[in-house]
Amino acid sequence: MVLNALTSWFLSLSPFLSVSIVSIIVSTITVLIYKKFTNQTLMKSLKDELKELQKSAKELRDKPEDAMKVQKRMMEVNMKYMMQSMRATIITMLPIILIFGWMSAHYSLQPILPGEQFQLLIETMSPVNVSIVSSPGVTMKESRVLSTGVEFSMIAPLEGIFDIALSAGGKNYASSVVVSESLSKVASKNTINDGIVTSISVPYKKLIVFNLFGWQLGWLGVYIIESILLSLGLRKWLNVY
Repeated sequence: MVLNALTSWFLSLSPFLSVSIVSIIVSTITVLIYKKFTNQTLMKSLKDELKELQKSAKELRDKPEDAMKVQKRMMEVNMKYMMQSMRATIITMLPIILIFGWMSAHYSLQPILPGEQFQLLIETMSPVNVSIVSSPGVTMKESRVLSTGVEFSMIAPLEGIFDIALSAGGKNYASSVVVSESLSKVASKNTINDGIVTSISVPYKKLIVFNLFGWQLGWLGVYIIESILLSLGLRKWLNVY
């Protein structure tokens, strides 16, 4: 109950604010875990040594043999640095994968708005008779035969998840459409490939989280940019190497 209420509240926020909150929480927890589960004294010494080796490599451009020795040492130090950070990476990997899965399901596509006309596309292997058997709460406006199947234009005046029953080539199929003013989990395409129907889809619009003078980003682009900036700032503030 509490989790459902919290999820509903979170989804009612603006997409940019929601993604920003997730970026802040995940970046902060990741940096804190990284600091907790790594030997920061060793990490600092390895990072300092890498800087010195990089400086030496630039100075030894005219001495291939010496430069090769420096490059070899740089690889060894880099490997030690990566191995030290591996434990923290493993700890944070699973939660981040779960968060990404949830964000992708809810923030990739924009649900149909109440009263907004939408299309339901049934793609078939060959020309067959396709019809709507029932669509409670949804009104069909028109249908259009395409070379790849049939496209129905429909409209739902109210919010909800509406089930649509179809018939194609004498076989019954089911689909659904999400109509909502707030974000919700939606699936754009249902692949079937049963010899008659190849797929049933509702072409939801991509959710644009950030739009500045035509520069448009989805949730993942916003998350990556924010998390990189936040992580760099937090690492410097908390002296994490």
